[in-house]
Amino acid sequence: MKNTKLSILIRWLPHFQRQQRYQQLACGQQLLQRNFNTFSAIKNNYNPKILNSEQIQVLKYKEEQAKQARSKKVSNGLFYSGLALIASGVVLYIWQPWNPYSSAVSKELRKAIRASDVNKNPDYLEGLKHYQLALQAAKKEGLPQTSKEYTGIVLKIIEMYDKLEMRDKEIESCKSLADFLFGNLIGGGIPKEELDWVMARDMQVITAFAMRSNEFGNTPPDTILAELLPRLDIALRMLALKAPFLIPKTTIDKIDILQLMDMDESLRNKEAFIEKNMKSYGKLLHFLKGKMWREPEWPLFLDELIRMNDLMATIAVSRSMDKELPINAGTLNILLMKLSNHYPIDITIALSNLASAYYIRAESVEVALKKMKEENKEENKAMVERVTKDYNKYLKKSQDIFTKFIQLYGTSRYIEDEEIQKFVRRAMCSLGIVKLKEGQLEEASSIFQKAKAAAIEQGDLQLTIDVDSQIEKLEDMKAAESPSELSKTSILIN
Repeated sequence: MKNTKLSILIRWLPHFQRQQRYQQLACGQQLLQRNFNTFSAIKNNYNPKILNSEQIQVLKYKEEQAKQARSKKVSNGLFYSGLALIASGVVLYIWQPWNPYSSAVSKELRKAIRASDVNKNPDYLEGLKHYQLALQAAKKEGLPQTSKEYTGIVLKIIEMYDKLEMRDKEIESCKSLADFLFGNLIGGGIPKEELDWVMARDMQVITAFAMRSNEFGNTPPDTILAELLPRLDIALRMLALKAPFLIPKTTIDKIDILQLMDMDESLRNKEAFIEKNMKSYGKLLHFLKGKMWREPEWPLFLDELIRMNDLMATIAVSRSMDKELPINAGTLNILLMKLSNHYPIDITIALSNLASAYYIRAESVEVALKKMKEENKEENKAMVERVTKDYNKYLKKSQDIFTKFIQLYGTSRYIEDEEIQKFVRRAMCSLGIVKLKEGQLEEASSIFQKAKAAAIEQGDLQLTIDVDSQIEKLEDMKAAESPSELSKTSILIN
């Protein structure tokens, strides 16, 4: 079997904060400053491009041709489901007595909804045309362009671009809307009572832009991250005002992730953790205990913050100026979800991602360490010692999280959940690879055998193949008695 150096494969990453390096955050803030005048201009005159009749006819022809060659459209189950949920408010509004739209706007919206009805041979181009006409009418009537109603129509236009696979238009419209909303946020154009939901919508749209740009566009990862980081900074500032007990007293890397993993949903359990690690403990008691008869009113943007942060970690894990970003973003997400009981992303996937991020970081440190050792300079000795400690620290963190993950989710409580058990099996394989990296061949062999047995029992063919590949490498290492070969092994998760 081919024994090549593999990067960590995280095929199961979901449609995926703090303590970024100050240089990178400053880079994002400089980007904001350079574009502030542009934001101000957009703020007063935003409108997606309207297709003329000739363009509509050309696109209709292309769409018909594409249908014959396409088995199915590329779907986006990560963030566009969220966009559709918010934009679905348009559908609810126009059929209700409290419909906030005028008769002229409602007329076009009804036509658009009928044309794009998935249950009735949808014509998305026709739907696009009527949504655009509805937007034109809304703008002409002076409907506030930061309102839920106006931006809801824009989101429906973006959804039509998605259905039609018009990726350039889709990405451009997401970016334009996000710039418009964020420009108003930083420019003071949003009333105080609307800040929460505008922040939520801005993060939702910029996350969709980032995902689509990363998937279909040519935008470099660090350029995408420069769009996300300023939003993260502002969201954390707002979070510090609304729920300061969600902000750590120290840097995010000092949070005990294993203690977080052990935390259950009881208030007593959370109180102890927050009193030790987080700011404004007294405000937590007032917030939670004063509302024990109903769900606490968490900031509206909390879920979108977690989703945006997840995608940011996913993009950064492949390439980023800040090598700590995937770790810090992943840790913060676990922290926010555990303390708030809000789980907009799958926490089992988030934990697996975090463990993998630590392993990737260990690999990058290992490369630097090898280079320093090869140079064999006297002045590098102290640096080699420090970097070696970092390498061992990251590797141990990865091992600890995978081990705790297996202990938590491999129990009878979750045994009937096949999705969770799939991640448990992959965590076992990953833990075995970490053991290989540490040179613990016998432990690695035992773990691989357990992972393989579980994979065979559940009919998990892909994992069986992956484990066999790792076992073959392990046997080669034993035969060669060369632990140095361990550097050729990376976590392989499918």
